Amino acid sequence: MSNLRAALVEESPRPLEQVADRHGYIANHLRKRHPELCRLIVERYVAHRRKCSEEKKQLFREEIRRVVLDLHMRGIHPAQNTVRPLLENAPTTNLCILTTTLRELRRELGLPDIDSRALANA
Repeated sequence: MSNLRAALVEESPRPLEQVADRHGYIANHLRKRHPELCRLIVERYVAHRRKCSEEKKQLFREEIRRVVLDLHMRGIHPAQNTVRPLLENAPTTNLCILTTTLRELRRELGLPDIDSRALANA
């Protein structure tokens, strides 16, 4: 089916359901008639989503790095509670990335890996 083959080279991959719907088909029908092409469409879409997700995570890490370096240059300890409010693109679901990146950057800068409240009490 040429419509399915065309979906394999579209610039922005779409899920099989959207490809099927756009051409007036039901995805399950296409899966039964063209399993290999459908599998390729699904794999391509999943790979695209994974790549987009990784790019967003990398941009988030770069933003954290900019904020941490700025705080460090101003003599402010880069704790989560000082970094987080300064992040413009802080996805709430990526607390793990924030924590890990902060830990790596503190280590890189030779700073203690502790929260600012703990630092104040030290």
